[in-house]
Amino acid sequence: MTDHLEPTSDPVKRDRFTYDAKLVRIVDGDTVVLDIDLGCKTWLTNEHCRFYGINTPEVRGEERPEGLVASAYLDGLIGTAGELLVRTHKDKKGKYGRWLVTLMADGVNVNRNLVENGYARQI
Repeated sequence: MTDHLEPTSDPVKRDRFTYDAKLVRIVDGDTVVLDIDLGCKTWLTNEHCRFYGINTPEVRGEERPEGLVASAYLDGLIGTAGELLVRTHKDKKGKYGRWLVTLMADGVNVNRNLVENGYARQI
């Protein structure tokens, strides 16, 4: 299996695909809505962002109980974070029109944290 997750010892680096972000809301355990600061007073607002390389249970259907637990865990990770950084992957959107991203919250790789704590599986 290919490891799509960023290493824990090397946080997302500031490069041309890494941006400051503000949390608008959590959709489910692997999707959030963000306002993304592109710099020079330019923002993308209300962007649906899917966490790159992972999948969590859905908040609808049979997986609902597990999906709600994963969403609540995510809220605990990022809901009060002082700094959110988002790194886009290949600047393209997933099949549902969401940006594919790695999210860092106060230096913690959220994608990896969800997998390591059993709330998501790597895809």
